[in-house]
Amino acid sequence: MDMPLPFWIVMPFMLLISSLCLGPTLSPRWWHQLEVPVLISVTLLTILGFMLSWGTGLTIEHVQHVLSLEYIPFVVLIYTLYTVSTSLKISLEGQASTAKNALFLLFGGIFASAIGTTGASMLLIYPFLKWNHDHPYKTHLTIFFMLIVSNIGGSLTPLGDPPLFIGFLHGVPFQWPLLNLFPKFIFTMTYLLLIFIVCDIFFKRFQKVTRQNIKRTFVLLKTKREPSDTPCTVPFKIQIEGKTQIILIPLIIMVLIFCSGTSTPLFLREGLLLLIAATSHIIDRQYHGFLSKKGHWLPVLEVCRVFLAIFICVSPISLMLQQGANGPFVDLLEIANAGGTPNNHLYYWITGMFSAFLDNAPTYLIFFKMIGGSAQDIIQNHNTTLQAISVASIFFGAMTYIGNAPNFMVKSIAKQHDIEMPSFIGYIGWTCILLLPVVILVQLIWF
Repeated sequence: MDMPLPFWIVMPFMLLISSLCLGPTLSPRWWHQLEVPVLISVTLLTILGFMLSWGTGLTIEHVQHVLSLEYIPFVVLIYTLYTVSTSLKISLEGQASTAKNALFLLFGGIFASAIGTTGASMLLIYPFLKWNHDHPYKTHLTIFFMLIVSNIGGSLTPLGDPPLFIGFLHGVPFQWPLLNLFPKFIFTMTYLLLIFIVCDIFFKRFQKVTRQNIKRTFVLLKTKREPSDTPCTVPFKIQIEGKTQIILIPLIIMVLIFCSGTSTPLFLREGLLLLIAATSHIIDRQYHGFLSKKGHWLPVLEVCRVFLAIFICVSPISLMLQQGANGPFVDLLEIANAGGTPNNHLYYWITGMFSAFLDNAPTYLIFFKMIGGSAQDIIQNHNTTLQAISVASIFFGAMTYIGNAPNFMVKSIAKQHDIEMPSFIGYIGWTCILLLPVVILVQLIWF
């Protein structure tokens, strides 16, 4: 819609981001009690802003558009991937080590491009945390998992991450990400894995010093029981329960590929995905019962309620960006297209900053359209710019908990495992230290 919007309508979104940042940090107990009322309030305030600007009819039409074309497909895909992936149980036996963890993260990152970051995250986070159950410092394990498996890993195919899938639907060839983004993927993965190895060795050495101090305390207290340093002798082995569910994963991929065109009837894709999820439920109920465990659905419920508010509250900003030269971001866009030629490093940073706090799929689409022309024209004339917005939308999605849906789900699962996760601001601090240097290097080298 090209109808003007007052700039103050973005205030509920700013309030939402501030609440997500400060609520869990300043008062976790208060935030736990008031999270849902806050989410409802900012959503209703945004809808009220639309009603004051457009009237009731257009507002209802806009909300229906957001729900039917953006939120419901998003939730159904998340629900289906979560259902199928968590009805599989992967068990890793043997002693986890720094090298084995690094190889596991590398495999998870590559696997994410095959089945998507959400599917890979939900399938692998449980065995990864259980495998490292005796590691006293699991926070960095979870954060590196989010960076590598939940985000960077989705860079090589349109199935990996929603922005690339959006590009595929708009004419970008299926093999384009692999041919064009592979060097950035390898560079970033190598950097993060090396940093992970350094961090893990540091924490384990700190653990060793701590254990020595504990042993001295036991000796002083003349206690017979001491912590054991005896290494685990169980050989490394992978076991998979619920193997019947594996056949459902390629079915999900086929549905996403063949039922995502503009000619696809509304909700056909979602109906097929729900059918796959129902099949997964039936198989699981008959053989394993993984899906009926207490608290199993809490991560999905948290993502659903938080992202409902985000989808509604962020829609005014998306509309303003779509207005281009007629919108409030005209100065920003003129700088990015100075002289009529896209400024690649500005496109990289602008797309990245918006992707960190907005949904990265519509952000990608907005800047994709802003370049102008068909997909073939863009690839032929502005291929580097397309690479810039593709890399930025994926990599910067890891900068915040809300930049990409798997981030929030992995965080929720980690909390279920009693892992102390950083607050919203604290997580940004982690990513600024771990991820920001490499995204700066990517920009300096390629854009």
